[in-house]
Amino acid sequence: MTEEEILLEALVLWGNVDNRLGALSLSYIATLEKINEVAMTPWMDEGLGRLGNKLRMKEVDGAAIQYNEFLHENAILSLD
Repeated sequence: MTEEEILLEALVLWGNVDNRLGALSLSYIATLEKINEVAMTPWMDEGLGRLGNKLRMKEVDGAAIQYNEFLHENAILSLD
């Protein structure tokens, strides 16, 4: 393999890494924005009691935390 072929192969490989990181970054940021929207969902309802509001808060926050963990794990796994 000539030096020119090695350089060309390295450039193609770097281009693939660069494109993959760009796509991953865009996907991560867009998904994180949506997760933050879910986390900011108003869960307080005057018509419910303390227990009902507590359960709604746990549902909203629990979903946001689990989606956030999944997003981080997915981002790490996609780098392999």
